[in-house]
Amino acid sequence: MQVIYHRWVQKDLSAAISYYESEGGTKLGNRFFEEAEATAAKVIENPRRFHFVEEGDIRRRASLRSFPYH
Repeated sequence: MQVIYHRWVQKDLSAAISYYESEGGTKLGNRFFEEAEATAAKVIENPRRFHFVEEGDIRRRASLRSFPYH
């Protein structure tokens, strides 16, 4: 299976990490990043567990368990 990340993923994740670091310190930013990586691994492992962004789309959306982010 080929995984394709949207071109804005790195920018978006960097902004989210910066936000969580400013709100709760480096540990919170690291926790966010680790959860994002773990969630991406779950999507890669079993993409059918996650819904499509839109009907007819190939992109999947996965929410993070501890953070209001998807």
